[in-house]
Amino acid sequence: AQSFRYARMVKTPGEIDLLHRAVSCTEKAMEACLKAAAPGITEQDMGRIFNRTLIDEGAEPLFAVIAFGERGALPNAPATTRELKLGDTIRFDIGCIYGGYMADISRTAAFGEVAPRLKAYYQALLAGEDAGLEACRPGRKASEVFNAVVGAVRKAGIPQYRRHHVGHGIGLEPYDPPLLGPADDTVLEEGMVLCVEPPYYELGVTGLQVEDTIVIENSGPRLLTRTGRELHQI
Repeated sequence: AQSFRYARMVKTPGEIDLLHRAVSCTEKAMEACLKAAAPGITEQDMGRIFNRTLIDEGAEPLFAVIAFGERGALPNAPATTRELKLGDTIRFDIGCIYGGYMADISRTAAFGEVAPRLKAYYQALLAGEDAGLEACRPGRKASEVFNAVVGAVRKAGIPQYRRHHVGHGIGLEPYDPPLLGPADDTVLEEGMVLCVEPPYYELGVTGLQVEDTIVIENSGPRLLTRTGRELHQI
């Protein structure tokens, strides 16, 4: 079974099309949530909007972490009746299934004005993701991507930043190999589809996250996500 998982690391063009469609459905569902953002809406309300939109797009709901403010620090936070209020961040860690293939992306939104420190931290995460995307090239190792991301986040403003991984392959499972971790020396190849993610969790304060899905090509990584990677301001 393990050998089949590794055989699946390099995707066919047809598989990449299905993965791209799964990402697009997920982004449309997130955009519907952002349009509905208003004081008093709950995490559960937003979760229902997210899942309904996915179904309308022909996808199956897979998971939806939609967490407001301090609840964003809980990595797999289940939706609650917590209401949205000005000054909150909204952390989306979301995905779906389309034609048997998975999506897993993340974005962070600011509802009104959030603390300057959090904005600066988000920029540091973005710098880390940029470094990771740049490292996602044929011939590089998964562990090199990990080192690039963590090193860039620390340099850009979160010196205490720690992670056990900064992404993973995706396909028929949400976590296909390789794992973008310090001990995974899998050599990246053209046609692999990876999720690159540097999240930051601060208990009692917030969770910040950006995660994109890419196809490794000889010329560099090709993004399957199309929504902006900046902190979404609502």
